[in-house]
Amino acid sequence: MWCLEMHRIPGVARLPMRTFAERFCARYGVPPEGYAGRVFQLTLYRRTRPLVWLLRLIDPDYFACDYTFIRGVGRLKGLDDLLDEIRYYCGLPGNRGFLRRALRLRVSAARIAGLVETVMNDGQQPSLSGEKGMAELSQ
Repeated sequence: MWCLEMHRIPGVARLPMRTFAERFCARYGVPPEGYAGRVFQLTLYRRTRPLVWLLRLIDPDYFACDYTFIRGVGRLKGLDDLLDEIRYYCGLPGNRGFLRRALRLRVSAARIAGLVETVMNDGQQPSLSGEKGMAELSQ
């Protein structure tokens, strides 16, 4: 309980809580304007990667709900609201259909959750897919 009372101690400055996007960018040296694109690349299902250009050609807004999800997760200041963001993403009208649901041509909510846990817990949680996931992030 002492940590909850810390804000009442005179002379102790409270540090502002940083968002996931701020922590991600600081940790991996990504400029803020590159946050969404980098998280998108890291969390796509592998089968989707070679098809991104084609899906964007067919429908320029195909990945709009993925970017909405990534931006929403970027505003998180803790893990408490992560499940709400995932539920919101799963319920978006643009996240329906055979290509997104059955073939999983989209970002992986599980990969995003793993990435958020890793970054928010300062690397104490397992990464996207173990050591391989961390190696991917550092490239």
